[in-house]
Amino acid sequence: MSYVQSISQTIYTNRKAGIRMLGFGIALSLFIYAYLVVGIIFNGSNIEHIERKISKNSSELSDLEARYITLKNSISIDEAYNLGFIEAPDPVYLAREVRDSVALGN
Repeated sequence: MSYVQSISQTIYTNRKAGIRMLGFGIALSLFIYAYLVVGIIFNGSNIEHIERKISKNSSELSDLEARYITLKNSISIDEAYNLGFIEAPDPVYLAREVRDSVALGN
């Protein structure tokens, strides 16, 4: 028996297993495709939900900023004194030192 005949005989005897493997590969590919399509649809709806939430939070933030500016502009120094605030007699300001080197601990 020649080399080519032995290969063709092997292919002929293993064709059932080859067809099964091909069917399994196709089924696996279809499952993966369906899984990815469902994931894309879910993520698309999730993105829309997040965009609506961001829009709502943005409008609430704008309202809070407007209220803050209104309240900030309505307070005078005399009203602050009436509420119990006082001038700091000797204000202390904190500053961070800038260091040029790094110390390593042992």
